[in-house]
Amino acid sequence: MLWGHQVQAIDDGSIVVNIALKRSAFSLNDFEFLRPVNNTTNISTLLLSILSNEDRSEGNYSIFGTKHNAKIVGVLYDIIQEFYAADGQSNQIIRLEILTLFLRLIRVASETDFRVKKQVNTGTNLLSLLLYIEKHYSTITLAAMADYFGFNPNYLSAFLKGKTGLTFIKLVHLQRINVAAEYLTYTSAPVDQIAIKVGYENPSYFYKVFRKHLGVSPSEYRAQHQLR
Repeated sequence: MLWGHQVQAIDDGSIVVNIALKRSAFSLNDFEFLRPVNNTTNISTLLLSILSNEDRSEGNYSIFGTKHNAKIVGVLYDIIQEFYAADGQSNQIIRLEILTLFLRLIRVASETDFRVKKQVNTGTNLLSLLLYIEKHYSTITLAAMADYFGFNPNYLSAFLKGKTGLTFIKLVHLQRINVAAEYLTYTSAPVDQIAIKVGYENPSYFYKVFRKHLGVSPSEYRAQHQLR
């Protein structure tokens, strides 16, 4: 596995691939087509948002295991082939295939890592923490999450901040707004009901947080994105 840009001991059958992304590599628009459809939760919208966030701190990384998934390996081979046999379309194909690679890696991780109930402090998996926030976003508290993983709340808060560049509260807001945006796109539920459903008892506060994250009001977002 990768850790701080060093390769630790692995078995003879393992291959490590290090993907380094520039800050300008992707935008939120690039990740739009990866959003879950019809309220499914197979992929981590929270992690995707962090990957596409220009304000995240430098030097962060995530470790993914392929679980010998043939489709993930196939996407990697396609990316390599396009890179070394480049033509006029290669850059765009590589861009899309890297997004597809993230989607498949997160799908595999969401089906495996999150089932591990407890994590020891020395082996904390960031994705497990993010998936926990993604599942419990509407009622989550730092104290409850810390207790679930066996951490001191202050340690957990500092760990999340160090790994993502975002505080626990900002991570929760980010996930709530991600889900609210999906409800606005795929349903006709009233905005106030959506606010309550994603964890905001005060609709006015929801409006404020939503605009801060996405730059528009919930109603404006719905008018721009709702499927006709």
